[in-house]
Amino acid sequence: GQLTTRECSCSSTKDNAPCFCECFMHSICLWFTERERKRVARTSIDVILQLQSQREKEREVVGEVAVLQLHNRSYSGRHHRVVTGATTTSFILSISSFSTPRQ
Repeated sequence: GQLTTRECSCSSTKDNAPCFCECFMHSICLWFTERERKRVARTSIDVILQLQSQREKEREVVGEVAVLQLHNRSYSGRHHRVVTGATTTSFILSISSFSTPRQ
């Protein structure tokens, strides 16, 4: 379960600024800009994602992650631990790729 950081192309930002991807177990990737990376204190949080019909649910899942960070709400689904910023509402979160791990 090593967490890796790599440079990536941020299609979620308007200015195509350099950004970084945080990936956990090749399952969930979060991306954020360098400015956010320096500004936001990173903490380990438990994220519960609903992973049924991944493509249809992608936008919904992104919203759930944001809500979970800010309000500590929980949702039914698979449990993943990811490292990301959890202290500001301006932190940009996107899921670039995710899948249900095989059992």
